[in-house]
Amino acid sequence: MHGCFVVLKPNPIFIVIYDIAEIILIKQIIYKKGAMSMKKRILALILLTTILTGVTGCNNKTAKSLSEGVEPGKVEGAEGVGNVIATNHFSLEVFKRARNKEGNTIISPFSVLCALAMTANGAEGDTLAQMEDVLGMSVDELNQMFYLFKDSLPNEKSLKMTLSNSIWFTEHVRFTPNEEFLQTNADYYGAEIYEAPFDQSTVKDINEWIDRNTDGMIKHMIDEISDSAVMYLINALTFDAEWSVIYENTQIRDGRFTMEDGKTKNIDYMHSEENYYLESEHGIGVMKPYKGGEYAFVALLPKEGMSVEEYLNTLDGEELSQILANMQNVTVETKIPKFEMTYEVSLTDILQEMGMKDAVDVSKADFTSLGTSTVGNIYMDEVLHKAYINVDEKGTKAGAVTIVAVTDGCMLEMEEPKKVYLDRPFIYMIVDMGHQIPMFIGTYMEP
Repeated sequence: MHGCFVVLKPNPIFIVIYDIAEIILIKQIIYKKGAMSMKKRILALILLTTILTGVTGCNNKTAKSLSEGVEPGKVEGAEGVGNVIATNHFSLEVFKRARNKEGNTIISPFSVLCALAMTANGAEGDTLAQMEDVLGMSVDELNQMFYLFKDSLPNEKSLKMTLSNSIWFTEHVRFTPNEEFLQTNADYYGAEIYEAPFDQSTVKDINEWIDRNTDGMIKHMIDEISDSAVMYLINALTFDAEWSVIYENTQIRDGRFTMEDGKTKNIDYMHSEENYYLESEHGIGVMKPYKGGEYAFVALLPKEGMSVEEYLNTLDGEELSQILANMQNVTVETKIPKFEMTYEVSLTDILQEMGMKDAVDVSKADFTSLGTSTVGNIYMDEVLHKAYINVDEKGTKAGAVTIVAVTDGCMLEMEEPKKVYLDRPFIYMIVDMGHQIPMFIGTYMEP
């Protein structure tokens, strides 16, 4: 049932008593102990909400959370963190295509991977095969990776990371979500489930969810919902950490930054001596840890005469993993710019270029395990991404959101100090050092 629930009976007192009795019955069904399918709970919750709307009026349109009473199931036998090299390769390939070649960029490929992995649970046939090929792992491996990852996130005052997911589907009668798809994403990703009218009230609800789950770093992502939209799958990733050693005021000094065109600007640099040096055939780098050492800021500087674009083209998943694995424990003099930026990009065409062709093709997409529509084939209409980062003397705060819009039709010995002065364009990452996976990747091209 959808819209306003109207019952014509001669006695209005009987109507109220009848509705209240039915509400009590439905609540008993929802919270009844024992096994009960998500579909039955969802249908009962929809019916309950519809009756309440009929009793209280027809003007209160809003998203209905279907997560209450639908507990994520316990996943047995989950182990491993997936293919690290494949994850790093996907991260770099997305970043290379998504970055602004003329200006600053920040994205979270791990957020993109999470949102697409949730979506892949609804894919079948060639659509699924292409998605798994681009993502670098099977959907089962992705599910296990994110299940284990979300349960191991740090939650301290000086180091906090959150991974939040939600699925929003239209209340329109033409669309029926697949029960197993919703349950899988609740089990492995802790996804919150919402049924919504897909009007401006839903736009407001989604933007508020994003604002709330990024600690206010990203407040707005969508302006409207198309008539053909049937589902949104959303990932929000946040990172907030202090440096292992916070900078003193005397370590903040003015300096020149030289851009690739030779022009210079005066900016604030944070000066320090670090203990981790990175080196490869095409560049050098420095790693600066956050509190606890689980995560770190990694900056890669191309060798003199090489552009960031040329350096990026030498990097793939295996090369990045080698660079991180071969880190040297030596004294490094470094200076890092203080900076803050926001970046937004559509990834739809990029993913198609990477080989995810059928998923974004209305005539070829096979998302039969996601849901069904009576008016047309379901496909990925748009993949939107927005990220924010602030690097200062205290630490780093970063947030990212990825939306998949579905429509129908991540000093041993004293020697001469190394020097890594980030006073020209460079690449940077926030890396999970335990798994050696970049959560965020960016380029700093100009102040």
